[in-house]
This record gives sequence, C-alpha cells and structure tokens, in this order.
Amino acid sequence: MKVCLCIAVFLACGAFRSVYAQTEKLTLKRENASMLDIIFAVEKQSKMTFVYSMDAVNKIGKITIDVKDVLIDSVMNICLRKTDYTYTFEKNVVVIKKKAAEEVKGSTAVTPKKRVITGTITDKQKGKLPGVSVYVKGTTVGVVTDVNGVYKLELPATAKALLFSFVGMKTQELVFKKGQKPLTVVMEEDSENIEEIVVTGYQQIEKRNLTSSVVTVKTSELQTIGASSIEQMLQGVVPGLSVVNTSASPGAAPKIRIRGTATISGNADPLWVLDGVILENSVPVTAADKGLYMPEVIKPLPSSFFEEIEKMSFQEIACRVADAFFGEDVPAETLKQIVYDTLSFDAPVVQVKDNVYALELFHGPTLAFKDVGGRFMARLLGYFIRKEGKNQVNVLVATSGDTGSAVANGFLGVEGIHVYVLYPKGKVSEIQEKQFTTLGQNITAIEIDGTFDDCQALVKNAFMDKELNEHMQLTSANSINVARFLPQAFYYFYAYAQMKKIGKADNLVICVPSGNFGNITAGLFGKRMGLPVKRFIAANNRNDIFYQYLKTGEYHPRPSVSTIANAMDVGDPSNFARILDLYEGSHDAIASEISGETYTDEQIRDTVQQVYEETGYLLDPHGACGYKALAQELKNDEYGVFLETAHPAKFLQTVEGIIGHEVKIPEKLQAFIRGEKQSVPMSKEFSAFKNYLLKQ
Repeated sequence: MKVCLCIAVFLACGAFRSVYAQTEKLTLKRENASMLDIIFAVEKQSKMTFVYSMDAVNKIGKITIDVKDVLIDSVMNICLRKTDYTYTFEKNVVVIKKKAAEEVKGSTAVTPKKRVITGTITDKQKGKLPGVSVYVKGTTVGVVTDVNGVYKLELPATAKALLFSFVGMKTQELVFKKGQKPLTVVMEEDSENIEEIVVTGYQQIEKRNLTSSVVTVKTSELQTIGASSIEQMLQGVVPGLSVVNTSASPGAAPKIRIRGTATISGNADPLWVLDGVILENSVPVTAADKGLYMPEVIKPLPSSFFEEIEKMSFQEIACRVADAFFGEDVPAETLKQIVYDTLSFDAPVVQVKDNVYALELFHGPTLAFKDVGGRFMARLLGYFIRKEGKNQVNVLVATSGDTGSAVANGFLGVEGIHVYVLYPKGKVSEIQEKQFTTLGQNITAIEIDGTFDDCQALVKNAFMDKELNEHMQLTSANSINVARFLPQAFYYFYAYAQMKKIGKADNLVICVPSGNFGNITAGLFGKRMGLPVKRFIAANNRNDIFYQYLKTGEYHPRPSVSTIANAMDVGDPSNFARILDLYEGSHDAIASEISGETYTDEQIRDTVQQVYEETGYLLDPHGACGYKALAQELKNDEYGVFLETAHPAKFLQTVEGIIGHEVKIPEKLQAFIRGEKQSVPMSKEFSAFKNYLLKQ
C-alpha cells in the first residue's frame, strides 16, 4: 500500500485584508533604494500586502523610481523589469517570485500565452469529488478541487499532461491537446492502493502560490521506522512536528503540535482533512495547553529606517516598530496615541565601564522594565473593548515581582477591565508587593501559598477551564500575551539608536537578565526585523534551565528556586516555546545567536558590591546578572549593553545589605510604601482559585 502524507504548515505572511487595492494610485520617489524600502513605501500608501522571500528581495538590487499617481502594476514593472523576478496578484496580496526559465532566456524571447484549463471530477456514480489533487505532470504546479469537484489550473508553457490523484482512487493521467475544452474526469476506485492523503490549511490554493512549508512522507520511509502508530512514525521525519506523550497510561493519546499553528483561537492542534472532509478527533489529539500566540509574520523594517534612527525620538522609533506589529489592526492615529501615552518617560543608555553600558528601564511609573509592556497593553486592550462594545474583561496575571506592579498600575482605573494579580507569598520584595496590593479599585491581589510557577500554572489552567471561560471573559497580561511582550522590542531599537549616536553601535551585544524569557524574545523579534545586533546573552540566576539547554540541547523544566533576583525565579519559562518556534526548533540556530550564563546569589552580591565600589553605579540584583554576563563574554572589538530592569530601591534590604549604605527611595516608591496592603490569601490548588473566580 502506498501512502503519501503531505502536511502543510501555513505561516501567513500578514493579516490579509478583504479589500482589493490594485486600483489605488501611488506616488513614489526613491533613489538607489532597496526593494524592502519600496515594499514598505507601497504598503504605507495602499492596502496591499507583500509576500516574498528575503533572498529574493536582497538579490533585486538598488532601485531608482520617480512616479506620480500610477497603479501598483507600474511600480512593480519598474522595480522588476531588469531582474529575474516577477509578481502576481492574489486579491490584495502581491507575490514576488522568480521568473520561469522560459521568461529569463533573453529580452528578445517571446513569452508564450498562458493557458487555463478547467474541469470537473466525479466518481462512477456521478458524485462530485472535492479535494482531488490535480497537477501538471513533471512539475509542482497543481490545485485541489473545490466542494463541487471543480478545478481551474493555469498551465505552464511546457505542460503536456495532467495527473489526478485521490484517496482510494486510481491515479489517472490525461494528455491534453491545444484548445482542449473543459475536462470531466471519472475516477475509478482502487481498494488496494491509497495514493495520497493531503492535509492543508482548508482552502483551495495553487501549489505554486503556496508560501508555507510542505513535507511529503512516503510509505517506504515510514515502514523503516518500525513504530506502532502514525504519530510515532512522523516524529523526527516531519520538520516542526512534535509528538509529546502527556500520560504514561496505556492507550493515552499524545499531544501533536506543528510549529506556526498558533491561531486566533489559541488552538495549536493540526487540522485533519480526509477526502476534503474535516475530521473531528480522527486522530487522538489533546488540546490541553492551547498554545501561545505568535505573529503571523515578522515584518522587516527598511534599511532607511536604521540609517536615520539615531535622529529619531524614543516615541518616533516605537511608532515605526508598533506599526509593523499592530498597524493592520489599529488605526495609525490611535496607535500613535497609544505609543506616546505609553512612553511618557525615557529609557537612557548609561556608560558603566569601558565598553559596557546599562539600558535603564526603571524610569517609568513603577520603576521597572515591564512598565512599557503593561502600559501599552492596557491602552491597546482598552481600545478594543471600546471598539467591540464589551462590558467586562478580566485580566489574570502571575507575577514574581515587577510584572504585577507594572500591569496593575497600567490598568488602574481603566473602565471595563478588572485585574487579578497572583503572586507567591513571601517571595516578592516588600516594595514590589506594596505596588500592587495597595491600589484597590479594579485591582485585586491574590496571595498564593506557593511559587511563581504555581501562580503561572493557575493562570494557564484558568484559560483551559470551559466552565470558567463561560462564566467570565478572560485574558492574560503575562508575557504569554503578545500585546504585553511585543512592545518591549521598542527599547531595543532605542538602545541601538543611542549607541549609534555615540558611534558605538557596530558589533553590538545585548545581555538580558532572563526569567520567563519574554523580554529577550522581544529583542530576538527586533533582530528578525533587521535590528543590527550581533548576538544576545541570556543571564540566569540559579534557575538555569535555558543555560542547560544551550549546553546540552535538552530542555528540562523543574521547580523554581528562590533567589535574591526573584523576578527571574522561573523553572519553566513560557516563552521558551516562542524561541523554539522562532528558530524552527533548531538548537544550533538558537545557540548561534544566544549564549548563556548562570550565577549564584553570592556571585550576584559580589557583582553589585564590586561595580558600586569601582564605578559608583548601583545595580539591582537582576541587572547584576546582566552586567556580569556581559563583562564576562564581551570581546575587545564589541560594544555591550545590558538591561538594568528595575530600580535598586525596589530591593532595598538586599541592596543596602550588600553595599552597607542607605539607598535613597524615589518618591514614586515612597507613595506605594505608605499605602495599606489588601490581598486575598489562597492555596495553590486550582479548585480554590476557580471557585473564587466563579463567585465574582
């Protein structure tokens, strides 16, 4: 029996709008610009979205163009006329692709007229067959019949015959002639041979226009594996496919995941389609975790942006980055207002020693780096609540310190939103605790008798509980929420701008104190967008799960350990899954761009004291991890920036005990200290948390 299994993983290249934009007029003037610059300019002026490979646009070369009130066809023809690349329209999507061989033989070559052939496919009983694979013999050009068994296929000039393939039917070959009329094909049953199973995003799409990853696995490959189930056979054969056994019980269903399947609904299960029919639970698949959101596409920013970035303000830079992330969902003026309202404070780069600089992220309202993400998310969520007319949204957030205060203060008083902050009893500093337990109004602090991991587990379980989600509308403000962690990319771009302004942006290395890995993930997204960072360093405290992964290639989460750098006390960082997805599961690729270090409490104390005595600069325990890792790894020809993620006064007793001097408490913190603690004590059992929320 021949079985061919095709798994298509759709990584959409942008939020596809439903409006045609090919009739819009464009005005464009550029001299020696890159194709990326042109693409960015066209997207700004129109409703068009581009699909392309970076390899293609980099090969197109420099472009000079000066046009006024012309159609996009004219722009594309000018840009691509002397290249090996062409373009097609798919509604309001422009697909840039390499020309066929016959198109690039020479300027005098005559392009054959395109041929289109249509037809219907049935069985012997005249029943229409949806999902039949129709493709040109000897090529990858093909389509799948629609629900009425109809296909329409644009033929290459060299096409001679079509192949028709369907599960349970004999594969048929049909040689066609010039001027061939629509073809009706009657397929015959084949009880012995199953020719092909095709699993795709459920839509009709020409294979040549498919921008996703497609993998074909043949029976011969599977038979050599010697596994007892289809999921075991596919493990290690299909890139990006993971099969995880969630139970040791006999016959327990595994969890099957395909990279890039994070969806609007948060469901990461693959879609199984047989003969064009969507099968519910046809293959045992659990949907326990609902996955993490990932952007459909990470848009690169044009080179012109980086050429002028040092002349731009923090807010101007952030607007450009925010537009790449959220511009398709939020009006430009609204997004600008959200950015400017969020960034009402600075994030300066300060020299500490030699070529080592601190990016100070503690100048916001709660004196911690999470003010950026917390304030941005609060304002963005407020916009969508007003837009959609929702009455009440409940935000759940687990915190090991700074997240709770940043989110609570960011959402304080926002109409239509109630925030529940879960934190581990006795495991956050007194000042951190006061920043979210003294607010009242729409902020409720819940003191969990456990660790941060226990708090995070309660939040995740709440999103999986059907009864709870029917009772109240839930969202998260942890870095598992893209609207919380993506804005943290703003200050990486701003740091680069500041370093470029002083002539120290070449060979830039950025070190990030890392706990749940949302912060460094935002930086990695920035690098994918074109940010010229040479490499990243992830600095761990004793919770060194990621550090061990870098060394061994194996990821082994474990219960977190309490340290003086408490915001990094995470034993199972949620955002590690995003990093894996970003690098397509490749340990080598991750290790090539990220290195790691790990430090004990004693090493952290020694670093705080040493730096203070030598330079007068006072580090907080998290910044101390970042400084030490950067100083340890930085090479002579490199410049380094580490993230000073919170004001030292937030860890008053720890820091004063290290340096032996009194630390001045900023007025912002003193105001919180004077407040009265209000919290709800609770066990770490999910039943207790669920029952509490059901009563709200």
